Amino acid sequence: MTKYLPFELVDDALTETGKLQRRLRALPSRVGVYFLLALRLFPHLGYANVWAKLVAGLDGGRRVSRPRRRRCVTSADGWARRR
Repeated sequence: MTKYLPFELVDDALTETGKLQRRLRALPSRVGVYFLLALRLFPHLGYANVWAKLVAGLDGGRRVSRPRRRRCVTSADGWARRR
């Protein structure tokens, strides 16, 4: 995706809108932008398959795992909470 939308452009947009991360977390803000764009490009694939497509082009031979899926469980009072 960076071939068509360079990361400098994404970083500039994030900076102008004040949404650039203040500290480095597991995934930089830029990755979130690319993931959302990829979700729009491939709406029929679902999150896990879109993530796989997104990281398929990475170099370096290191394996990038997909985001962990969090389970929702229902408590006794009927409210769902995340684990």
